[in-house]
Amino acid sequence: MKIFKKILVILPFLIFILAIIIIINTAVSVRKQQVPLLFGYGFLTVTTSSMEPDYPIGTFLIIQRQRDYQEEDIVTFYYNIDTDVQKEPVTHKIITIEGNEITLQGINPDIDEDDVQVIEEEDIIGKVIYHNQKIGTFLASGFVQNKLYIYTVLIIGLLIFSGIQVANIIKYAKKAKDENTGKS
Repeated sequence: MKIFKKILVILPFLIFILAIIIIINTAVSVRKQQVPLLFGYGFLTVTTSSMEPDYPIGTFLIIQRQRDYQEEDIVTFYYNIDTDVQKEPVTHKIITIEGNEITLQGINPDIDEDDVQVIEEEDIIGKVIYHNQKIGTFLASGFVQNKLYIYTVLIIGLLIFSGIQVANIIKYAKKAKDENTGKS
């Protein structure tokens, strides 16, 4: 029981540290115009029709960095779409792997078969390990996109978290006072 109480005391601190790590990681990645990865995992949504019908526009993706990639893997990679300086994340299927050269293509049957991308392995961000259209639709909804709603939810969560911490402090202070009074 004492171990459980110690875990409950330490847990909020660990959650706070994890939140700081996530915020810093995301800020650095966004500043570098890269997909934020946390412990090798990233989260994206599909923005074009190149992966339909399996991955419609708005589909939520979880990607994971891998040591090796295989033909037929669905991966997200950096690619220079508009011949501008900045490479953008694209999700397509690996067609062939020849040494360090990887050829990829969207799976939409309406897209020209000659429309392929050739990249090097280091351009791959990660393999798609999970996809869900409903989650993507929710994330794209007005509720999630509205900053006022997001801030409100965050503030309510922070107030609840703070209230619990204040209650714990009062409880431990009262317990310490009772123990000190009982010893006198």
